[in-house]
Amino acid sequence: MRRVKLLCSLIMLLASQGAQAVSYPLPPEGSRLVGSTLTITVPPGNTKPLEAFAAQYGQGLSNMLEANPGVDVFLPKSGSTLVVPQQLILPDTVREGIVINVAEMRLYYYPAGSNTVEVLPIGIGQAGRETPRSQGCIRLRNDDIKYLFDTVPVGTRVQLIDRPVKYSEEPDGSRWVEVHEPLSRNRSEYESDRKVPLPVTPALRTFISGNDVDVSRGSQALERRSGMPVNISLVQKHY
Repeated sequence: MRRVKLLCSLIMLLASQGAQAVSYPLPPEGSRLVGSTLTITVPPGNTKPLEAFAAQYGQGLSNMLEANPGVDVFLPKSGSTLVVPQQLILPDTVREGIVINVAEMRLYYYPAGSNTVEVLPIGIGQAGRETPRSQGCIRLRNDDIKYLFDTVPVGTRVQLIDRPVKYSEEPDGSRWVEVHEPLSRNRSEYESDRKVPLPVTPALRTFISGNDVDVSRGSQALERRSGMPVNISLVQKHY
């Protein structure tokens, strides 16, 4: 997946398609789940690469690949369905300024006084120069760069995080996890065909093993790494 993310970075850098930030109303106090998943159908006679669909819906190519394993990145099959991962869990950080989660390849911008969050996809630097470990870069589509340049005030707070697993207990008691492929930590992980190990903290282990949790569904979410929120509650509530 690390190689896939590097490919995504290069394609994003070269892509000419425009894009726009996806805007979400901030959820109520105690909630971090926003948006909803969208399913689209690839039109007949399709000649567009997956990046074109990603840009159309304000998603990163890596996010589309996580949500649609096995899809042809260069030419999605006409008539096939694509999942657009527009539902997500906000990072467990202060909702202020810009928050960049490099593991999920997303940038969150909280405009002051707006009660919204604007989400944009990013690309990252090459292996061995990972952002933010003291070197590397962050890439965005051209239109997204212009949007941030025109919109974000000078002096805005910026926080960089690296969290491939996000989880939230919502006000109704439901429990959700969102799992992304983590970045490789070294050259051997980058060159290996094995999945990079997830950082399973004691807090996460407790969260996915509670009495009100479907442990099997939680384990599947950690293994699948779809990049989309998964409801792991025993009692399912539809969103």
